[in-house]
Amino acid sequence: ILRHICLFQIVNISSSQWKSTFTYAYTLKPAHTCTHGLQMQWPMFFSDVLQCVGNGVKESVELYLRVLMAIDEEVVDRQKVHTCAENARNTLIKDTMRDQCVPNLVESWYQIMESYKETFPELTNLCMEVVGAYISWIDISLIANDKFIQCLMSYLSVPILRESAAECLRGIINKGMDPIPKLELVEGLAKQLESAKILSTVSDEDTDEDFRLRLSALVCGMGCALVNSWSKLVKRADTVNIPLSRNAIDEKLPYLYKYLNDTDDGVSEAMVPFAVQYLSILKGSNLSDTDRGNLQALLQVVINKYKYDEDHNFLSQASLFTQCACLRLRTYTAHVSHFYTYSLMNLAPNLFKPQLACTAT
Repeated sequence: ILRHICLFQIVNISSSQWKSTFTYAYTLKPAHTCTHGLQMQWPMFFSDVLQCVGNGVKESVELYLRVLMAIDEEVVDRQKVHTCAENARNTLIKDTMRDQCVPNLVESWYQIMESYKETFPELTNLCMEVVGAYISWIDISLIANDKFIQCLMSYLSVPILRESAAECLRGIINKGMDPIPKLELVEGLAKQLESAKILSTVSDEDTDEDFRLRLSALVCGMGCALVNSWSKLVKRADTVNIPLSRNAIDEKLPYLYKYLNDTDDGVSEAMVPFAVQYLSILKGSNLSDTDRGNLQALLQVVINKYKYDEDHNFLSQASLFTQCACLRLRTYTAHVSHFYTYSLMNLAPNLFKPQLACTAT
């Protein structure tokens, strides 16, 4: 009976019902049924639901996606504290889903994203949110393949889809993996982004700060993933792949400078973890000429972020936010000064030229 009730709701939900205050209950009832009785009450839950989604009704598709998000929040969300029994149940649910339906779910996501990207782009965005959530515990090869990645890359050029696409790609990058496959994944994605000129063409002049923020977070995720891979390879004494990973990190530094120097403080702050982790690589090591040049470039960006316009209002809310951002920047400013103090002397003449010129006149 419960199975028929849930299926009836998914298939026959109307626009008025979806917009009503009972939407949350409509979402949770199938999700609760799945998480609390997947094996005993409804072992073919996802097979049945997938058949219903094929009806092409927008509200049914949206409910399907929200049910998946509710299941992920219940089963995977690491912020929730679960009992031992709940952890065992959640492990059983994930194992069952991997064995029975994950490939079919992934195919349904692809079909939904492509089918509704023009007619109902909000469904495509929601579907990308589902992909980003599930990627942490399903087989990476189901998503990190030419079909899916090319699809997501194309969305980066569509204003209404590009924020969700960038966030979904960041979820893929954050997937836990061994260092060498992670290095290959990040470098493959980086080449596609560079080929599409996504990272280089978006600048401060792009008025969509939210998209720049998503790109900054994506690049930061790529950089941090490379640093983590490098650290693991160092521990393994992998002399073949250590230089490859280090070179990959250095190739991302221009994007580190670009987004760290963004006029929007949120975009700049999103890049701070990569800057700090990059400096952790250099700590205690002998600096090459290339390293010194990179540190000087990073220091120049930090100095730029400390500059204020002559008419700046230091008591405004925006100024207070900027000052907080600068406090965070000091974390790695201290590292830069420690590693390469005399670079300040090299930069100082250029910094004070305007003031010296004014004094001379």
